[in-house]
Amino acid sequence: MHSTTRRELWLSTGDAVRHLGISADTLKRYKDPNYPHFCLQEGIHWQRGLAPNSPIRWAVDQIEAVVRERSTTAPRQPAAAVLSVMLSEAPGQ
Repeated sequence: MHSTTRRELWLSTGDAVRHLGISADTLKRYKDPNYPHFCLQEGIHWQRGLAPNSPIRWAVDQIEAVVRERSTTAPRQPAAAVLSVMLSEAPGQ
């Protein structure tokens, strides 16, 4: 019997946003600990490169699981309420 181990898929920001279907700004916002809706954790969902200017790598399978869980547990709100919250949280407000 074969034992297959699935390797985690770590992608660059550009490849990750294409894979996930979201913008780079949204993905980076998800890793911001002050962002209330998602909080991706370093070492689990994303990791820095070895050098300070190395690109961030994203564990897209882990991120998809968080987004999927969040979308099924988040209470549904009317679009106007969501927009109101988003506008009130916008920088410079």
